[in-house]
Amino acid sequence: MSAPLFDEWARKADEDCLAAHTLEPKLTPGAICYHCQQCVEKWLKAALVHGGINPPRTHNLVLLCDMLAERDQRYDQLQTSLVPLNVYAAAVRYPGLDPTAQDAAAALRAMDELRLRIRRLLGLEQ
Repeated sequence: MSAPLFDEWARKADEDCLAAHTLEPKLTPGAICYHCQQCVEKWLKAALVHGGINPPRTHNLVLLCDMLAERDQRYDQLQTSLVPLNVYAAAVRYPGLDPTAQDAAAALRAMDELRLRIRRLLGLEQ
């Protein structure tokens, strides 16, 4: 594992987490959903680096989790929770997908739960 690279992925993931929690759901639900997806994506990529795997250039949370589950089956338990966030990787940045404040609140809950679960799988949370 490259500790500096892992640390960088983790720091960037937590920047997205902070951004998501700082924004106003009624005013910027799409941006919140995007940052929630990005936080989880970056934590999954940090987990790949932790396992000695070079993360691919993809925003697909399910694919990243599949790669982790090949080495550690505990990551399989995350699959269902990842699916709702997957749509926010790129589509939310362009016209056509307009999340609501309720969508943003759900994305925040999912991000917080997934972030904690990934950190636990990495041994970073008790």
